[in-house]
Amino acid sequence: ALPLWLKESGLELQREGLHSASRPPDEAMMQPMEQLAAQVKELQRSDPNAKEQWGAYTDLSGGGKRDPSKHTAEFLQGFLVHLQSGMRMQVDTTAEAFSVAEAVKAMQRKSASFKTAWRSFCMEFGGGSEGPP
Repeated sequence: ALPLWLKESGLELQREGLHSASRPPDEAMMQPMEQLAAQVKELQRSDPNAKEQWGAYTDLSGGGKRDPSKHTAEFLQGFLVHLQSGMRMQVDTTAEAFSVAEAVKAMQRKSASFKTAWRSFCMEFGGGSEGPP
């Protein structure tokens, strides 16, 4: 289900982008989930504000799952509408907001020896999965 603020906004999605519409979108005009996930990923890479807003949006209503491909098309459309609306969610920039997963990812990017040690740890204790906790 769409968030209440989205239902009340009157915004609808169509194939070529986001804009206000007075009629519901045609199901055939809705973007497939894969395209939406790719669009969100590209926004995260190209726009620091979009990346920050994605993090806040997933923390608030997506169980903290940051991978767009792990969400439904409806969830991704809700995020794109939120971003297009210009409304901004409060983002916690304190040290507590920096998760263990983000720390592990950052360390892997910055240190080849840490990446190797993390891989070894995951092989021994994580059942072979290299994803952060």
